[in-house]
Amino acid sequence: YEMASCDWSSDVCSSDLALLSEPSAVISCSDVPDSAWYTQPTHALGSLAAAPAEISDFHPEEPLSRAEFARCLSFFSPLRTDAEPFPDVPETHPDAPAILSARAYGWIQGDDNGCFRPEDSVTRAEAVVMLNRALGRTPDQNYIDRTKPAFYRDVTPANWYYYEIIEASVPHTHRTVEGAEQWTACTAPDPPPEGGFYLIDGQLYCYDQEMQDILRNESSELLSFNASGQCTARTPYLNKIARELAAAHEAPRLTRTEMEQLLSASEEPWNLLLVNGTHPLPEHFSVPELAELDNGYKIDSRVLPALQHMLDDTRAAGYQPLVCSAYRTWDKQSSLHQKKIRYYLQQGRSREAAAEAAAFWVARPGTSEHQAGLAADIVDNAYPLLNKSQENRPVQKWLMEHCAEYGFILRYPTEKSALTGVGYEPWHYRYVGTEAAHEIMSRGLCLEEYLCETGMS
Repeated sequence: YEMASCDWSSDVCSSDLALLSEPSAVISCSDVPDSAWYTQPTHALGSLAAAPAEISDFHPEEPLSRAEFARCLSFFSPLRTDAEPFPDVPETHPDAPAILSARAYGWIQGDDNGCFRPEDSVTRAEAVVMLNRALGRTPDQNYIDRTKPAFYRDVTPANWYYYEIIEASVPHTHRTVEGAEQWTACTAPDPPPEGGFYLIDGQLYCYDQEMQDILRNESSELLSFNASGQCTARTPYLNKIARELAAAHEAPRLTRTEMEQLLSASEEPWNLLLVNGTHPLPEHFSVPELAELDNGYKIDSRVLPALQHMLDDTRAAGYQPLVCSAYRTWDKQSSLHQKKIRYYLQQGRSREAAAEAAAFWVARPGTSEHQAGLAADIVDNAYPLLNKSQENRPVQKWLMEHCAEYGFILRYPTEKSALTGVGYEPWHYRYVGTEAAHEIMSRGLCLEEYLCETGMS
């Protein structure tokens, strides 16, 4: 349905034409083409001066104010003055008589503060409600609740204008009982959608045929639906997969159960796990299997072959790499983080400032890639210090040039700290797989940028 502001053409002229019988004259505007769907009502309203008469152009796409809409309605009934003026509509306002008359007829009401807000743009919903009142149309809520004759993705029974919009948009017959409509039959403007998932304007929705509405305000282990019906999966990766599945299954569409089954079977790429200050490791995370390097450090067993290959080729090139850190337990990471905090406390910083500064260099427990078993700190054996000078060592120059061939990236480049949340570490290498590594290193990206580009973060 779209709750946009009304335009002169599409939202007023054709609606107000319902108040006319047969227009006696036609006035043309230079910016209303003969082929436009709103041409006839525009010309008819122009003939009654319900549209601005002082200009030759109609400006069909310009927003319409609440005052202008009240003026349009006022042309179809005698003006009345038996109402209290709105406090924000002075007598000098050009549309004050029309607004006062519309209030007297009961077509318009004030807001919570008793104001009319004449210069605000009138929304489609407000225009429908005012027009219904001007026509004496009253929705039959019981009939509408029972039959649900129309579905709009952005209009639900929870909206104050829901029944008014159904009244205006669904052709129906009725009888009048005590001044109110009782519907006797209706014709749905469109057949109900097929049940299942839809990808609309980049957003995912699921229509439930039994409910005759999209799922809203629901959640499960894998999927969540907000009040607008927009669906999100548990992780960015699963979000991406869900959208791909919805686009690939349009006939027939996937049901909620089928979508959740497919997502459950969609294993996230372990090598692209994002771990940083805003993306901590999942609760109860553990490395599936650890493997041990020659010097006793451990790493994810799936990473070890590539890491060993890279180290062997570095040595074959005449250099001496040394792994000085790899997998860390929670306790080990916590100990390193607390040690860094104490360092900054001794410099006179507050605890809060010390903790923030420490996290820039040593990740808080739960936010370190070392705990995921996917990273290794590698230094030059002849210079085993973790400082900026490490970037000038022969080992690092070789690794930075060749690491992508083995599926590794320099995880924390000097110019990406604002994105990674970590200071420059010319020794920290992270395994992501050769395809991602080549893309990241060749384009000078960080992992956060790559995952964002590929829709996985």
